[in-house]
Amino acid sequence: RVSRSGNKVGDEGAAKLTTALESNTTLTLLNLEGNTIGDEGAKKLATALETNAALTTLGLHWNKIGAEGATKLATALEANAKLTTLNLSRNKIGADGATKLATALETNATLMTLNLEDNNIGGEGAAQLAIALEKNMALREISLRANNVGVEGAEKLATALQQNTTLAWLDLSHNSIGDEGAEKLAAALETNSALRELHVAGNKIGDE
Repeated sequence: RVSRSGNKVGDEGAAKLTTALESNTTLTLLNLEGNTIGDEGAKKLATALETNAALTTLGLHWNKIGAEGATKLATALEANAKLTTLNLSRNKIGADGATKLATALETNATLMTLNLEDNNIGGEGAAQLAIALEKNMALREISLRANNVGVEGAEKLATALQQNTTLAWLDLSHNSIGDEGAEKLAAALETNSALRELHVAGNKIGDE
């Protein structure tokens, strides 16, 4: 277990950690929160993930990772069969990055928790993740909080919830889904028997 949060590791430091990860067989948790890691650093770490068979939790929240870095991490998820938790909250992956991750999730069978809070994925990114959720049977928790998902994204996710039988926790707080999006989600819950928690605070629902 290694935590290097808030240490300005940066891309250069991430590259050095990559060398260690490629040969390490015991480390299970790596927290790199708030370390100004950008796309280059994320790509290096992703390369290590493709072969690392020990790490189960990776925290990359509050960095500067964009679509390029997310794309490489998505490629790693297609090959990695060990990682169960990935935190990419408060980065800048956007709709393109979310789309790439969604494609990986269609085949990944081990990741159980994914945090994409505050990444500006929009309705388009949410729609792509929804498509993945119709096929993915591993994810148990996903946070899309504060991503400007909107009504369109909420509708797509509602459709996915009608098909998905494993997701138990979904955070859609602060996404401007409004009454219309909330109604779609409510309708989906009539047939979904897996979801245990749905967070929708700050969405201008009803008199909120």
